[in-house]
Amino acid sequence: MFHHLPPHFFCHIKKEEYDKQCKCPANEEPGQKSCNGCEPSCENPKPDVCTTKFCKCSCDCVKGMVRDSQTKKCVPKKNCPLKCPPGEQPGSKRCNKCEPTCDNPNARPCTKIGCTSCDCIQGIVLTLRNTKTNKCVAQQQCPKN
Repeated sequence: MFHHLPPHFFCHIKKEEYDKQCKCPANEEPGQKSCNGCEPSCENPKPDVCTTKFCKCSCDCVKGMVRDSQTKKCVPKKNCPLKCPPGEQPGSKRCNKCEPTCDNPNARPCTKIGCTSCDCIQGIVLTLRNTKTNKCVAQQQCPKN
């Protein structure tokens, strides 16, 4: 069995020999995607551009995993860091329904855990009146009743 190489290469390396040369960490295997810029990552789970250079020893994430650019480790997609829009940060208040809002600026204390959501950064409240945008706005920008 031969390792997949770009079509313009005339030499072939047996997959077993390539695998022996390349020692990869957990959740990784010898491959060419990471050195060619087309390995799935948290930021780009389905890359569409790949170069065709050959790297002597390169490790790719195993199937079902993506590269976390912060830790450089292969993780399940569901474990990728949450990306929040401007004015928000990862937290759990919104998914636990205890984030301050324009309708309820003094939200109840959070007691539940186990979920992750994008919460408004401290000093900003979430407006529920604008159901189209659901954006975080300063309390002074909340609609008046």
